[in-house]
Amino acid sequence: MKTRHRSAQCANLRLPVDLTDEFREKILALRSSPKSDYLKAEFLSKFLSNETDPPSLRRERAIQKWLLTEERNERTWDRLNSTLGDYNILPRITYSKFVSFCRDVIIDIIGETVPTEALIGAFSGGSSTSRSRTESHPASKYLGKAHATERALSRFVDVIDEIPGWVNRRNDLLIEIVPGNMMFTVPKKTEIDRVACKEPDINMWLQKGVGSFIRAQLKRTGINLNDQSKNSSLARLGSLSGDLATLDLSSASDSVSTAPWSFSFL
Repeated sequence: MKTRHRSAQCANLRLPVDLTDEFREKILALRSSPKSDYLKAEFLSKFLSNETDPPSLRRERAIQKWLLTEERNERTWDRLNSTLGDYNILPRITYSKFVSFCRDVIIDIIGETVPTEALIGAFSGGSSTSRSRTESHPASKYLGKAHATERALSRFVDVIDEIPGWVNRRNDLLIEIVPGNMMFTVPKKTEIDRVACKEPDINMWLQKGVGSFIRAQLKRTGINLNDQSKNSSLARLGSLSGDLATLDLSSASDSVSTAPWSFSFL
């Protein structure tokens, strides 16, 4: 009995050269309404062509935006750290009481700090500072070269003896100390890129463990970051009734920062 083998075929279709222009004209010709007007304003916001700004300019704008956000973070920390503890941010609510309340909520959920066992993480398939995307299979990261910051390596040493896989392969892992992560940009919109970072391998492994711990602790309070069904149902409800809306903040992730000092109220 003969077996018929199918040869591999390209699934790409050759599209007419003028298809983009035709599609654009049809969208712009839609009758005016709140939805169609929004569509007209946004549907080409991520379309790149020879007529849009060059990659170097988009990259420069993305980095400049990130630097401006860092300056704003610094001003925010200066303002918070110089605010007097007895200043009323709300009626009968002083700044010191508000900060203490927020700290208590976080400590109640996560604890004073994550336990050592929470540092036991895992690798994902993403690229790192030592490996490109094509070399980033999780299994391969347990062997060969690996990057780590000095602080991350000190934490890694605390848990490596708890992981049989690491104990058996520690002589096969060549760890290089690096100063931090590596910034790059990816396409976002026609006029600006998005800033992203590749992390050192060991840092990523530890971060994934801490992230899993925080997710587990949040789940105890009813916040399940692994389940988006509630968000989906609320988004659908909002689209039907108009009573709900989502909020997309600019530079939200870049605004999460740390500082080398702690609040002290005198």
